Amino acid sequence: MTNTGGTNRSGFGDAATASDPYPFYARLRSDDPVHWSEEAQAWFVTRYEDVYELLMDQRLGARTASGSLEGLPPSARTDARRVEQFLSRWLVFADPPYQAKARRMVAGAFSPSAVAELEGSLQEHAKAVVGRFADGGDLIAELSRPYALAVIGDVLGAVPEELADLSALARVVMDYLGSRVDAEIAERASAAIRALTSYVGDVVLPRAKGAVAGNLARSVRDGSLTVEEAAGVFTQLLTGGIEPVSVATAVCLVAVHGQPETLRQVRSGALSWESAIEEALRYDPPFHFAPRRARDDFEFRGRHIRAGQRVALVLASANRDENRFAAAERFDATRGAHGHLAFGRGGHFCVGAVLARTGIRVLLRCLDERLPTFRPRVPATRLPALGATVLDAVPAYV
Repeated sequence: MTNTGGTNRSGFGDAATASDPYPFYARLRSDDPVHWSEEAQAWFVTRYEDVYELLMDQRLGARTASGSLEGLPPSARTDARRVEQFLSRWLVFADPPYQAKARRMVAGAFSPSAVAELEGSLQEHAKAVVGRFADGGDLIAELSRPYALAVIGDVLGAVPEELADLSALARVVMDYLGSRVDAEIAERASAAIRALTSYVGDVVLPRAKGAVAGNLARSVRDGSLTVEEAAGVFTQLLTGGIEPVSVATAVCLVAVHGQPETLRQVRSGALSWESAIEEALRYDPPFHFAPRRARDDFEFRGRHIRAGQRVALVLASANRDENRFAAAERFDATRGAHGHLAFGRGGHFCVGAVLARTGIRVLLRCLDERLPTFRPRVPATRLPALGATVLDAVPAYV
């Protein structure tokens, strides 16, 4: 078996693909569903049934470094390796036994019962951000992102005056994950993780405010986690709490307001906001890839995948697979999008999925009740990004 196959009429390094990857995903599903990319030096798996299966396949381990770092100058390689070591402590990028241990330490804070207890504070945050949005503005920068940051800040035990700095540091780390790494990106990300590690070690753990910080502090005291590991877990929860909620909220609002009949059904109660949210997560999930590495050589769908090679399970493509979702390219909040893979599956299923869904629902209901004349610009403009949905400013009017 060869290590290549299919047609590569454009690639993951192509500017048009970065701006709108869905046509490329569709071609791969049709022509080359297990695709070797020379640009990325990785396999990309795009059909629903294959992604669904491989998300649970023990022949795949968690993510390795973002491509080759050898082309970077020596100082930048040092920075990038420091960042990669930090990212390896994230639950989503780690394997058992560490991943399972760290997940158990924080999972209780995101259980359905724990999230239900937070609903009152979610409503207060929603009222506050919607109140500040009474004259309209940028849907993401002035509504969904501040809300998401306030919610995850509460859960992680951050106080309001710390949120702006945390947001800026989280953005730098996400820029590293969503970009081709160069010297500047590596240096900025390295500085950000140093700041985040110091903040967690010097402020979050001693203060131990809230369930997550309290659990991390106890784990560091008893030697179950190092400060660096606790900082890695904290940072993944921070970024995972901001980006998915912020982006999915915007995608849902733009899609629903772009279909007057859907908006009418939601407002009349004929269709729930929960259904619209699930469809938004299917239709354009915040994160497109579940990154993995091959533990061993193995054959899959006629391709020979070698040990150590990177494998990207393309969640966003699986969610638009016509063999799983009828008329998959269309936003249809009536379809019942159960089974979408936006939050992954198995041991790496998003630990904060319940909080994300609940938080989005609370914000959307509050917005519709308090600002019924709200309307965003439709459609939203995507920004070039590798493996994520990133939207340009979305003006919204009231």
